[in-house]
Amino acid sequence: MPGPRLEGLARRLTAIVAEWYEDARLSEPQVQEYAIGKANAALLVIEKFRDLFPLTRDRYASRGGTNVAGMSGAQGRRIIQRHFPEARSIGTEAGRTSRGTLPSAERLAERLNAVEGIHHLTPEERGALADKMQAWIVEAVIKPYQQRLKLEPDLDPRLTSVTNVAAILDAARARNQTGAVAQHLVGAKLALRFQDQAIWNYSYSTADLQLNRPGDFKLGDTVFHVTVTPSQQLFQKCASNLQQHFRVVVLVPADRVAAGVQLAELAGIAARVSVSAIETFVGTNVEEIAEFDQGRIAADLRRLLEKYNERVVAVEPDRSLLIEIPRNLGAS
Repeated sequence: MPGPRLEGLARRLTAIVAEWYEDARLSEPQVQEYAIGKANAALLVIEKFRDLFPLTRDRYASRGGTNVAGMSGAQGRRIIQRHFPEARSIGTEAGRTSRGTLPSAERLAERLNAVEGIHHLTPEERGALADKMQAWIVEAVIKPYQQRLKLEPDLDPRLTSVTNVAAILDAARARNQTGAVAQHLVGAKLALRFQDQAIWNYSYSTADLQLNRPGDFKLGDTVFHVTVTPSQQLFQKCASNLQQHFRVVVLVPADRVAAGVQLAELAGIAARVSVSAIETFVGTNVEEIAEFDQGRIAADLRRLLEKYNERVVAVEPDRSLLIEIPRNLGAS
């Protein structure tokens, strides 16, 4: 943003948005930390600020005059992703409104309209200011909010455990977290199955080379590699594992097993490397621990998720990797 004049306006406007948001948040007694609906409304009002000024009510209110125009999680996400490309859906809460949403948006518009020096700016200059205000909302509200949202897969103990593990991976895939979730699910399965052994637990972002690890996990003389995207490089590492006299297991999502087998064949090690589905590897273990007893499967699926959460908390700063354990799995 060129020029001290615009920089000064940007600082003033972001301060106004910050003050407005705190007032808006405190005006809702039920909101303890993040007023996501009102933050989303602010993103939409500020979007209008780019091309239309001053911000009169008819320019940002819906046709019926009862809400902010375009109020939805999808619309807010499009704006958020300009500043936070990896942002996940901000969910239905972002589109949820109360009687106070439109009046709150009006108060923001009034505060912005009262700032001198904006009327004569070009749309490009207002757009730069809008970027600064929206970036503040993303950094101060949206990112922290998403950091505390747990995964909420649709689990049903009446279904097979393989199906439930697939549901967990599907929920992770929707938030671009499949790799980390898969790694910690496998770690939780191994920790439950082999309770007398120390199962490695490292952050997903920790590279094997940093710790001189042969893979993601090692049990006895077997190395486990967990990946959602099997590659030639991975199977080159598997070949190196074999040269070091390890047995090798590669775990991938079910729809990547065929690709993994093909890569193992290309590397000339297909007969010596086991390529299996993560869903089957983890899900079958739940059934085995429950001794294939329908009445125990829900409890043991819950134990898996509790162990998973325990391991995630121990090594991951991103709490959005945690899994919300549904009530239909019983009490701990």
